[in-house]
Amino acid sequence: ISSRTQATFWRISKDSIRTARNTIVDFIVCKLYNRYVHFNLPDNTFNDSISNDPKYELFGPIIGAMDGTHIALRVPTQQIPAFRNRKGYISTNALIICNFSMLINYALVGAEGVAHDSSVYRMAVDRNLKLPTGKIILADAAYPCEEGQLLTPFKSTRYHLKEWASSDRR
Repeated sequence: ISSRTQATFWRISKDSIRTARNTIVDFIVCKLYNRYVHFNLPDNTFNDSISNDPKYELFGPIIGAMDGTHIALRVPTQQIPAFRNRKGYISTNALIICNFSMLINYALVGAEGVAHDSSVYRMAVDRNLKLPTGKIILADAAYPCEEGQLLTPFKSTRYHLKEWASSDRR
């Protein structure tokens, strides 16, 4: 939403809108960003509630999860085709890796909206994404299954939550 539209809606000046917007952005960058985003992949990121729970005992080498997300944005007219994603809106594809405490350990933002998740992962690897040796990141089927690094579901296998819910391993 433009500053002019917001100024008209709130009946205040565009300068006041810009000041408020900058204050909010500064808060997000200075306070929230430093609290929730940590760009390192530590050896063990389980919190106590998970590490002491027997149903998570097989997750020993797994340190987090990875997925892609689309973030809507505006781009110059000549770049619109490259940033139009499969759902039809203009976005950038972001790769996010988080740990079990829901802290972001890695983020790559800026890939074109048409880029597939596996392509964005390759971009991250090319830009020196290094996963700790002997540790595993969970990922969805869009990513390559790389032995010792990424654990993805088997292709063409349907997983049923009802089967897992009825198992005696809880």
